Amino acid sequence: MTSIIPVVGGDKMTDKEYDVVIVGAGIAGAITAKTLSYAGYSVLILEAGLDAGIALEGQAAYDVYQGYLNTYYQQLAKVPNAAYPNLPTAPSPTVLDVNPVSATTPNTHGYFVQAGPLPFPSDYARVPGGTTLHWLGTCLRMLPNDFRMKTQYGVARDWPITYEELRPYYEMAEREIGVSGEIKEQRYPCLDEDFFGTDYVFPMHQIPSSYLDRQFRKGVQGMEIAVGGQSLKVDVTTTPQGRNSMPNRSY
Repeated sequence: MTSIIPVVGGDKMTDKEYDVVIVGAGIAGAITAKTLSYAGYSVLILEAGLDAGIALEGQAAYDVYQGYLNTYYQQLAKVPNAAYPNLPTAPSPTVLDVNPVSATTPNTHGYFVQAGPLPFPSDYARVPGGTTLHWLGTCLRMLPNDFRMKTQYGVARDWPITYEELRPYYEMAEREIGVSGEIKEQRYPCLDEDFFGTDYVFPMHQIPSSYLDRQFRKGVQGMEIAVGGQSLKVDVTTTPQGRNSMPNRSY
């Protein structure tokens, strides 16, 4: 059984024992909790950004999410976190707090304390569901070379695991999310034919490209650009999306 116990001000305690405690009710924590629960473990999820209404069900939960929409409509700056409350008990970083970092003086305005030289210009939501509440839905896998940067390029360090070891978990995540896309569109110069495995398809068919996307692709495809002293041809591809479309019967 998985539980999210609403606690306001730390005034509610329980002496129940759990097999696993997961910190954070975002997509990673939620999927982990689901997997462990199906395996028979009792799981407790702790979430700092738990306001009073979000733990409710039915009409009350709908009203909370509708309130998020109304908050978003009223914001002048439509940034990713604009719809969600910045709770005093669980403050969230916002892109509106990002400022240039001067010399060696840290930027202390906002959630992140950043010393630079380039500030981290992003945010995340501390609420149940996490940043998936305003996630763009891009579902790219890391490439095999990303795991062996030292061996392949002489920089950074190699990971202690390989892409091949992680691939089954990518497949699990794509199933849970319901990723849409077409394998033939995923073209990278460093990939071999076994990147996705034999006969693998995404759970959902690719979402059709918009007219603007098609025109952009038509105009840019095959253009030559200079990168690092090399002349390279531009190859425009679509990206797998965490947006559900039509289920793929071949999955």
